[in-house]
Amino acid sequence: AFLSSAQDSIFIGHCASKDSQCIDVVAMGTNSMQGSVMSQSVCVGSSSGKDVSTSHSNTMIGHEAGDHYFREGSIHIGCGTGNMRQNGITRARADNQILLGNHLQSTEESTFMVGYREGANQYELLSGKLADSINNRSFEVHCKDVCLTLETTEPANSAQVWKTSSGYLAQGEAQPIFDFKY
Repeated sequence: AFLSSAQDSIFIGHCASKDSQCIDVVAMGTNSMQGSVMSQSVCVGSSSGKDVSTSHSNTMIGHEAGDHYFREGSIHIGCGTGNMRQNGITRARADNQILLGNHLQSTEESTFMVGYREGANQYELLSGKLADSINNRSFEVHCKDVCLTLETTEPANSAQVWKTSSGYLAQGEAQPIFDFKY
């Protein structure tokens, strides 16, 4: 392990942070953060956060997660997730991403995804848009069946969704919002 008090960073692994300019970071894994300019970030996994250009406040976990990345305030978890060298994607600036799953890619800013990529095909289970205003946020479920376990008593909060005694979904007072029977 290498600890640099001048940079307030921890580097563990062969060539971790080699040829980099990193401040207040943790890099664990062979070539992790190699050739990068990063601050206030954590990279765990071989080649995670490698060749990152001027970035801060990121978490990259997994082999090659965030490799060749050029963003800020993001979380990439999964083998190759956020790796901007893969699939012909070049450096694209897209801050505030949450990507969970192997090899997921996105050039969209303020987005989240749960899923995986296989070859040229990306399969998203959940995705959405993060935004300051609730009117600009979105949440999408990409599947045929969605199962919910809900309370069967009317909630005190009028914004909560619950299951009526007749099996309907309701929001607030017993007003069915979706005609769905179990």
